[in-house]
Amino acid sequence: MTTDLDIIKRLEKKLKNVSYKSDNSGNVIQLDLPINKLTDFPVEMAQLQNLQGLDLSRNKLTDLSVKIAQLRNLHWLDLSRNRLCKLPVGITQLHNLQRLNFRGNRLGKLPMGITKLQNLHWLDLSRNRLSGLPVGMAQLQKLQQLDLLSNQLSEFPVEIAQLQNLQKLDLSDNQLSELPVEIAQLQNLQKLDLSGNQLNELPVEMAQLHNLQALDLSGNQLSELPVEMAQLHNLQKLDLSGNQLSELPIERAQLQNLQVLDLSDNQLSELPIEMAQLQNLHRLYLIDNQLSKLPVEITQFNMEIHWEWEHPAENGIFLEGNPLKTPPIEVVKRGKTAIIEYFKSL
Repeated sequence: MTTDLDIIKRLEKKLKNVSYKSDNSGNVIQLDLPINKLTDFPVEMAQLQNLQGLDLSRNKLTDLSVKIAQLRNLHWLDLSRNRLCKLPVGITQLHNLQRLNFRGNRLGKLPMGITKLQNLHWLDLSRNRLSGLPVGMAQLQKLQQLDLLSNQLSEFPVEIAQLQNLQKLDLSDNQLSELPVEIAQLQNLQKLDLSGNQLNELPVEMAQLHNLQALDLSGNQLSELPVEMAQLHNLQKLDLSGNQLSELPIERAQLQNLQVLDLSDNQLSELPIEMAQLQNLHRLYLIDNQLSKLPVEITQFNMEIHWEWEHPAENGIFLEGNPLKTPPIEVVKRGKTAIIEYFKSL
């Protein structure tokens, strides 16, 4: 009788990188075969009936044997960085899958069969060639994290809006020019990344995402923000860098839980004094704007004021790349104490 360990020994003779984990009974429950230049699915693996985790990442797979469907107990499957152009049929029969990683393949579309994977909690489809999603995606009601960055989406797939348990959604580096009002249905969403798209406005309905903690809108074409955004009271991190903002609605001061605010590379010429009410803020990036004057209230923040930004984890207010006159740049370079003294001298 062939045991799991017999199968592992066969694989070790053929492949360079093989590692595994087994339970107390000698059943292999996890198998890692990354970076082996595999072009085909090793069919003997289909006999590992107790396998719960399988890593086939960074190989050269263009298709998978239908025998993968025999791995009924598989909970997670990593197929990232291969050459797959379509979702292998056998995968749609793995009904116990909770995590599926397809990052960095060549998928042009998803089959309706993916809707059978109704136990999926985490799905990574980033860095593929997807231009849309199947309507049946709404059936994946256990999905909590969906990564679609770097695809070819020109429209927000409205099917996503029906994923009521979604907590993290990454749509960065696509070609989205607008968002539908249906996005407000994602009431459990905590992290939303829309950076690197072509958005020039936001629907006011986004303000209904009350559980949102992190919102990345960098690298778009936004020239203004809806004042309703101030209703995102749980927001802790907001990235608006690389847009075309020339002013900030004073309602932004209502975001009392905000800790990190990035306004770099915009067209801001002044700051509303109400920003000083954001007392939980510990990082404020104002780099490369059009600020010629700082309000004296900027010294009320409980953080240092810097001219240059040197370290990603450094707290403070960063002002490099602005044509400051009040206070002068040479004063700002000396820090917060010098700025306070300057304002006192006026």
